[in-house]
Amino acid sequence: MNRKKYTAPFYVDISITNSCNLKCVYCYAEANENKHTNMEVQLFSKIIKELEANGVHYVRIAGGEPLIHPQIQDILDVCGEVQMLKSMSTNATLLSSRLASKIVEAKIDWVVVSLDGADATTHDVTRGKFLDTVRGINLLQEAGIRMKIACVVNSNNYKHIEKLVEFAKQNGIYSVGFILQSDVGRAHNCVNNFHMISIQMKEFIEKVTLLKEKSKSVKVNVVFPYESSMPWEIKAYLNDQVIDKIWREYVPYSQDREISCMAGITTCAISAEGELFGCEQMLGFPELSAGSLKDNSFKKLWDEFTCLKVLRDAQPEMLPLECQRCDIGFCGGGCRAIAYANTKNLLGADGRCTIVGRENV
Repeated sequence: MNRKKYTAPFYVDISITNSCNLKCVYCYAEANENKHTNMEVQLFSKIIKELEANGVHYVRIAGGEPLIHPQIQDILDVCGEVQMLKSMSTNATLLSSRLASKIVEAKIDWVVVSLDGADATTHDVTRGKFLDTVRGINLLQEAGIRMKIACVVNSNNYKHIEKLVEFAKQNGIYSVGFILQSDVGRAHNCVNNFHMISIQMKEFIEKVTLLKEKSKSVKVNVVFPYESSMPWEIKAYLNDQVIDKIWREYVPYSQDREISCMAGITTCAISAEGELFGCEQMLGFPELSAGSLKDNSFKKLWDEFTCLKVLRDAQPEMLPLECQRCDIGFCGGGCRAIAYANTKNLLGADGRCTIVGRENV
């Protein structure tokens, strides 16, 4: 039996450029200042208006670094013409008062600022330009723009996440999302340098659980690299009583074993070239493109999505044997993009998993 395919995704990432003024060590898009593919404004307008016409609820404008796009003001003008929920992800280092005003005019609902630490010592190890990022945060705050922090948590910064939540509180930022590093893109070559081993992951999950319980003015959450009814990172390190009390977004959870990946089912991503992919983590694999939105309508490519048919048809018995035999029946096999990066098989093993013993503790 095929998995359910929706008539349109709930959420779409649009990368308007693959260029970036930073070179983050784990960038899934491998963006840097030497890449110069920028989505044409006309194509962006076509795409975002087709998304709205097809019932997409929410889009995120991303990159690379979206503010480096040479026609970012025109892009923002187009954003103001559609009514769906819109956010923008940025490192904030290129912000000016004028751009902050344009973001307000474009009716961007919130801006997600990439920040890996509350001080330069922590942040600059993986991203750089901490002081410029703080300056950008101040400009967004002055413009009255809602902000979230996106922190890629890793072996360098997981001990300091309390300071980042306090930074958010002091700067009027209402949410901090801790993103677990995915072994795709640039991270694939340096995963051993920043990847958290099991004992570090356990400490992080326990720390963030306390923050979720105690933080009142700042919402704290973890962005897991797949959409599972219960992430294994939570179930492996916390007891049911703590989960029921603190992680209520995952309670009650299904005991049925289902494939967790929602790529091409409830979400998708669009590259700066206008190519359609299952999710942003798949942008680095041209062979996973469903086709070009320069030459096709969004509806046509979404309905067909031939390259991801394997995921739309996926059943638990198609996963690796170690996943099939695992007694954590609600996991769903983990991230398909990470599996593909490591095995070139969309139904391969997610190498992050500690439960099946692929990692030393």
